[in-house]
Amino acid sequence: MIDHYRRILDDRVRVLAFERAIAAVVRPGDVVLDLGCALGNFSVFACRSGAARVYAVEAEPAIEVARRVIADNGCADRVRFLRGRSTELEPPERARVVIFEDFVTSLLSPGVVRTLRDAATRWLEPGGVLLPGRARLWLAPVEDPVAYADLDRFAAAGHRAYGLDVSATRPPAFARAYGRFLEAGCLLTAPLAAGQVDLKTVEQAALRVSSRATAVRSAAVHGLALWFELDLGGEWLGTGPLTPRTAWAQVFLPLAAPLVVDRGDELEVACEAAPFADDLVWQWSVAARGQRAEGSNLDSFALDGAALGRWDPDHVPEPDPGLELDRAILEAVDGERSLEQIADAVRDHCTGRLAEPGALERRVLALVGGPRR
Repeated sequence: MIDHYRRILDDRVRVLAFERAIAAVVRPGDVVLDLGCALGNFSVFACRSGAARVYAVEAEPAIEVARRVIADNGCADRVRFLRGRSTELEPPERARVVIFEDFVTSLLSPGVVRTLRDAATRWLEPGGVLLPGRARLWLAPVEDPVAYADLDRFAAAGHRAYGLDVSATRPPAFARAYGRFLEAGCLLTAPLAAGQVDLKTVEQAALRVSSRATAVRSAAVHGLALWFELDLGGEWLGTGPLTPRTAWAQVFLPLAAPLVVDRGDELEVACEAAPFADDLVWQWSVAARGQRAEGSNLDSFALDGAALGRWDPDHVPEPDPGLELDRAILEAVDGERSLEQIADAVRDHCTGRLAEPGALERRVLALVGGPRR
């Protein structure tokens, strides 16, 4: 995990853009929330800009490294660490500036929307600044033979491997949205505006775009690419193939069959995303010259009729012994028992489950989440 955070820290385009934005937005005496502080560099930037207090919120163990980074940079006296998810914590006070950049490749997901809505309603003071405050989405048909060949890796062998017919694995491989770093030369049309999002008031992770564009060269359309830009106080930080690379990849939506187009052809492009539990259901299509190719990731959820039936509001789920144990653990949390005492209090509920030494203790720690600071 630390290597992941260090790679993100090494993203100079992203980090320097946020540093400039923080310096422009944070005023002396401000209260700042660094939401998902990772290694703490944004908290340090806020302190250097004059923040009186910074609340550094992080659910991952990296918060302990952030604690040392912030102390090593002389900001420990102004940064208070809160371990956990912001949606589950009680804000000590409201912040004038909330910094959040834990966006997914498609910008939004149901989880990201919940975090943003909670930050705007419970953590941010009225009239406060959410950084970034806006985002723009862009879409374009792309030619990417390398990515396509990787997805269709068994095609040359007639969809056979080790003497097996593996053709059944191809449809689900193409029924997915992938993260991929694309070059500018992959684009087959000018980027299409796919929407603008007010991150302070966004209610749902959803997208719907239908547009026409002209092919700039003859090529095979292998899929669609989607990316976003963040408004950092008037400076737009791009994450697409036309701007310097950041830690964010683009979304690659492959077509099961490439669509061949000529320069000057008019392409009809459509893309839609809608929330499904904590995931996004994607549908996409490209049409040109009387042909149409499309894709959807709905099949990748692999839900049969029985599974879908569980989403029926009238469905009554069967009791799960694991849930009973989790409920017992939560009921044992009373603000007085230690973790060891909680484990002892629920040990009788195990009845053969978690028999491995230390398994119950690990379950208690995972569920309760350890100490909050």
